[in-house]
Amino acid sequence: MAPEAGKSAPVRFPLLAWGILYLAPFLLTALPASAQSGPQGIAFVNAPEQAYAVCFGDNADTAFNCARDRCVEQGADRADCLRVAWCYPAGHAGTMGIMVGGEFHFTTQLCGAPTRQALIEMLTSICREQPRMTACYLGTAYAPDGSEEAIGLEFSREGLGLPPLE
Repeated sequence: MAPEAGKSAPVRFPLLAWGILYLAPFLLTALPASAQSGPQGIAFVNAPEQAYAVCFGDNADTAFNCARDRCVEQGADRADCLRVAWCYPAGHAGTMGIMVGGEFHFTTQLCGAPTRQALIEMLTSICREQPRMTACYLGTAYAPDGSEEAIGLEFSREGLGLPPLE
C-alpha cells in the first residue's frame, strides 16, 4: 500500500533487527574476556598453604570471583581464598615464591610491567632485596592478553652474588 501524498511510509523494523537488539546484551556478556575490547585486569587469590589462583577480567569483582572459584577447585575452602592483589590494566604480571631462612616461604606477585623482560628483572630485584632470602623461584608470567607462560627461573643467594646468611 503506497503512502498518501505528503506522508512518508511507515518505518518497519524487521523482526531480525528486533531479535539482534534484544539478544545483543546477552551475546556480548557471553564473549570470553580475551574477545572483549579494552584492557583487562588481573586478580590474584591465595589460600595459604592450600591453593593459589589467578583470573583476568574487566572489573575486580568478576576477576576475584573467578579466581576464588579456581582456588576452591584446587581444594581450598572459599573462606580461605583471600584477595591478594588486583591490577588494572594487568600489563605483564607474574608470581614468585620466596624461601626465607630455609623453612618459611611465601608467594609474591607483581603486575603492570611494560614487558616480560621488565617483569623478570623486577621480580629478580624483589628477590635480591628480601632479607634472609635463601632462594626465589620465578614461577609464571601472564601477558596482558591473559596468556600464561612458565618462567621457571630459580635464584639462590650465591647465584645473585649475595653474601651467605650468618
